[in-house]
Order: sequence, then structure tokens, then C-alpha cells
Amino acid sequence: MQEISCQAIVFDLDGVLVDSTVIVERHWRMWAAQHGLDSEFILAHAHGRRTIDTLRTVASHLNLDLEQGVYRRSACPFHKPLSPLRRCIWANPIQRAI
Repeated sequence: MQEISCQAIVFDLDGVLVDSTVIVERHWRMWAAQHGLDSEFILAHAHGRRTIDTLRTVASHLNLDLEQGVYRRSACPFHKPLSPLRRCIWANPIQRAI
């Protein structure tokens, strides 16, 4: 196993470092099509928001907990984790908690 020593790790949770707009839009369009909903309406409310908040706004008639799980599980093919980095983070619970 390769050891990595560093002072900090930068996480891009809001798409500032890597533009994830295309992936986010594609995924919401697919989800909208599966539910017979207007994807443009969803996209107008989705950017910069948590999945559950978007769902509350655009699909409050659905089981939100269930749909959030479905959305997250179906997003996996689009999001490829950086395995070495992920292993490094989870290998040291003390640094992970900082």
C-alpha cells in the first residue's frame, strides 16, 4: 500500500474546482424522465442545492426518502471516486475526524 503524507486535503463539494454541471444536469434529466416530470423545471431548482431540498421543491408528491436513495444510487455510475485517496482518508480515523 502506498503511503501519502500531506498537511491538508481539498474537497470539491460544490463544483468550484471541477465543473460537474454537465453530469448533474444529465442525471436530473434522467431522473425527471423516469418520473414523467419536466426536467427544465427541476434544473431551475437543482443547482447548488442538496438532493432532498430539490426533491421537496419539485416532487413533494413522491416518497422523498425513497427517491433520495434512488437518486443517489443511480448517480454512482457518473461519479468515479479516487480510490487511492479514498483509501488514504478512511485508513486514518484520527485525521478523518479533524
